[in-house]
Amino acid sequence: KISMLLSKLITKPILKLNSAVEKIANLDFSEKLDIKGNDEITALSKNVNLLNSELEYNIGNLKDSNHKLQEVYWCTNA
Repeated sequence: KISMLLSKLITKPILKLNSAVEKIANLDFSEKLDIKGNDEITALSKNVNLLNSELEYNIGNLKDSNHKLQEVYWCTNA
């Protein structure tokens, strides 16, 4: 029973991380990880959250810039 408990304690956060990274890869930034602890998995979770936030912000900026460029293009080529 102890080995099963340990296995779940290790596997569950890794599965959550995997799910979050898959969503990020599909440009879905809705999932924020909330894994508690003071170990490598917790540190990785915090970095995945940071990556998630930074990608969401930067992709939003790129979309805004692209939209502005399209407006300028259509205004000058109309």
